[in-house]
Amino acid sequence: PEIYTLSLHDALPICIAVDSPNHLYVVGESCIPTHNSNLLNVFLAQLVRCVDVLVFCIDMKYRLVMPWVADYLRDEQNGMAVDWAATDRHEAELMLRAFVGGIQARASAGAGEEKIEPDPHQPAVFLVIDEIASIFGTNTGPSPLQGTSNTTLAGIGTDAVRLGRSEARDIIPASQRGTTTMLGTGDFKSQFPLRIGLRVHSEAEAFNVIPDDQHAAKILASLKHEGTGLVQERDGRNMRVKF
Repeated sequence: PEIYTLSLHDALPICIAVDSPNHLYVVGESCIPTHNSNLLNVFLAQLVRCVDVLVFCIDMKYRLVMPWVADYLRDEQNGMAVDWAATDRHEAELMLRAFVGGIQARASAGAGEEKIEPDPHQPAVFLVIDEIASIFGTNTGPSPLQGTSNTTLAGIGTDAVRLGRSEARDIIPASQRGTTTMLGTGDFKSQFPLRIGLRVHSEAEAFNVIPDDQHAAKILASLKHEGTGLVQERDGRNMRVKF
């Protein structure tokens, strides 16, 4: 099947799946239903089916990525469903730098092409990041004296989003909230053409998901049914959806 680049921005809240029929997990004083992992798994399931796509995954908690690498751990002959999984900070940095390096290599080899059309020999590359605050968030991660800071990683991520789409390389990040505390710089957030907010239980939570658009946050807070959410495009259009 054909795949076109898609950027996922805001998904609420903590990415956890549990052993229940619908994998619903409630967390916090307000018991907010969380379906981050389910939604990201749907994206992964669609992407790994495609012959013209490579999938990279950064998952510091190892919960999202485990189902996609477990078969490989048991039988290396068959390979992983995802093509590269990073579950610690060092590997995440290697992946981000390699992702940007691949963008630069494709751009320099493009011979004037405006945009790469993926095929099995030159596939699209999607980088799925669960809980992006752990590597991009403000006031989290090590100090510059202890290792690569979140500020540095967020800068690499911003370059990846800004330059990657024309080279068929795109990022799908998930966060508890759409604030700079969680996502790093505003430059990073501004590069995404599409944001998805999952249903929340209060207007206060909605403003944390979409802090820069009061109207969209109110729409998100008004959604009542399980599986509903809001898709917001860069031009400000908002669409209610059910997953």
